[in-house]
Amino acid sequence: MQHFYREKKKTGNSGHKHSSHKRNADRQQLLMENFRLRRKERHRRLKTMKYDIGIVIPVYNATETVKELLRLLMELLAGYRWQVCLVDDHSDEEVFRYLSNQCLREEVSLIRLSQNCGQQNAVLCGIRRLADSCATLVTMDDDLQNPPQLLRPLINKIEEGYDLVYAVADEKAQPFYRKLGSHLRNLFFTLVFHLPAGTRVSSYRIMTHQLAKKIAAWDGNFFYFSAAALRLNPKIANLRYPAEEKSFGNSGYSLRKLITLYLNLVWNYGPLAKQKRGKKSGCPYTVQSIIEGVP
Repeated sequence: MQHFYREKKKTGNSGHKHSSHKRNADRQQLLMENFRLRRKERHRRLKTMKYDIGIVIPVYNATETVKELLRLLMELLAGYRWQVCLVDDHSDEEVFRYLSNQCLREEVSLIRLSQNCGQQNAVLCGIRRLADSCATLVTMDDDLQNPPQLLRPLINKIEEGYDLVYAVADEKAQPFYRKLGSHLRNLFFTLVFHLPAGTRVSSYRIMTHQLAKKIAAWDGNFFYFSAAALRLNPKIANLRYPAEEKSFGNSGYSLRKLITLYLNLVWNYGPLAKQKRGKKSGCPYTVQSIIEGVP
């Protein structure tokens, strides 16, 4: 009798494990089916969009790096329908003339802002320019510190079903105040927008058309991309890459500018932001001129 009881108990546990495995298998099958449906829908949208990928590059007093970046993009994006929007954040006149004469082509247009509005607002201007016509949008810096070779891996991550993917460089030597500012910003995003643990943000990112359209609809006098995006609760991921020594230029953010930026971030996107946003609206930049790409 004791032997029979043990055998019966063993059979019961086996049945429970089988049921658990079946539920897990059904769940995996459902996830894969959802992924296939999303991918199918994405390919359908790709066919209806004018461009497969749009790239926004905010520019401030950069010349040779922009020209070299565009050359690399032409090589790397062969086979894609692509468009680049350079947003000149009111650089010096000779820089604007250089961009107009050396960097325009059929796939590249140039917007000049009427005054220096900052990188975040230049990014918003470019997103609004390309959001309607591009299936995916990328933002990247003008100094070649965002490796354009990562564009295809970023596109692959979007194909996996993510809405927003940040390319993030490994930690490198930075001034103490820059590291502190980054940690405080990430802590703010974690507390307010529930940024997943270990996930970081950067200026090099790719997003879906749907997310870009929602971000383009932002109405307010202060814009910060990651805050505007994270409040929409996108499916987010990181793509890591090794950091390299910076070859061109220096950061335009001093300690004072960083403190002002992060105070504005808390004020405009913090817990009380909804109450304040009802009182203020507008556009944080003005456009001086737009030069279309030339064949």
